[in-house]
Amino acid sequence: MASDIGSVRDRNEDRLAVCRAADRYGNSYVLAVVADGIGGLRDGMQCAAISVATIFEAVYVEAQIGQSKPAAWLERALMAANERVYGSYGGRGGTTVAAVLFSEVGRPCWASVGDSRIYAYKDSVLEQLSKDDTIAGQLGRYDDEILERSFLLQFVGMGQELVLSIAEFDKKDEQQILLSTDGVYFVSPDKRLLTQVLNAGRGVDEGVIARRLVEIAKWAGGPDNASAALISAPLPFPASKEKLENCMEIWDSFGDALLTFHTVTERNRQEQSTPEEAAVAQKSKPKRARKQAQKSGSTKTSKKPRKGRIQEDLIEEQAPQVQLSFSKGSKD
Repeated sequence: MASDIGSVRDRNEDRLAVCRAADRYGNSYVLAVVADGIGGLRDGMQCAAISVATIFEAVYVEAQIGQSKPAAWLERALMAANERVYGSYGGRGGTTVAAVLFSEVGRPCWASVGDSRIYAYKDSVLEQLSKDDTIAGQLGRYDDEILERSFLLQFVGMGQELVLSIAEFDKKDEQQILLSTDGVYFVSPDKRLLTQVLNAGRGVDEGVIARRLVEIAKWAGGPDNASAALISAPLPFPASKEKLENCMEIWDSFGDALLTFHTVTERNRQEQSTPEEAAVAQKSKPKRARKQAQKSGSTKTSKKPRKGRIQEDLIEEQAPQVQLSFSKGSKD
């Protein structure tokens, strides 16, 4: 992956990162996200950073619940990002998002909001999978240069009216998935130049190809921030399921990090609480048990959670508590 401020802007409001983790059963997944903060609104850079962090967090939590397919994880994650950004800026700040999720179990999927794009490169052909949320994009007229038709129709952070574009694809297909902001693909409306770069990059490291795409955009004038991430599929998932247990590996265009998590249980909650809080917790437990016993007519309490509380109990008591944040600083 690669990102550059370009030749005109005074800061880079793009954010992109890739993470790798595992679901509750030890099955690995890889998630790549590209976000382009909207410069005409408030704090585009921060909106993009919040969105990437929220998507990583939400997918991880969904994976630990493990009750749905990867496409549902990704859909809920983008909606969570939309709610979080909207909650902070009330529709006055936002970002585009393009994301792709590969899982060891289940079909891979992609999702997009705005005009950041997702392409599939296979057999020397580059196909655009996503559809731009612009008038020109919805009409399929990607070479239309009329400015009014490039205005965004929706973005992450707009609130309740957001409608995601999301789809699954075959995990066995040998192809490359390209995620790109408009600062990269503007140099090639008809995809010819992008295709030539990918054709010339056979056998070359994906990061090198992404850097080439970004540099070409800069050579073409660099009017906007430019970011690209390239992933070769199918992915070689690690053989050991213990390697990614309770941790998340994260890479961006500047480096990498390894985050480790722990499961929050009632026991370690008490260990981490103050003596006063622990005393209150101990006093409240017998009352709760007696109330349940009186209601059921039995002195033996059930070990099964009540229907309708399974997912909530899991999130509160068992799911790893993840809080990712990206600094406001930019390494341009």
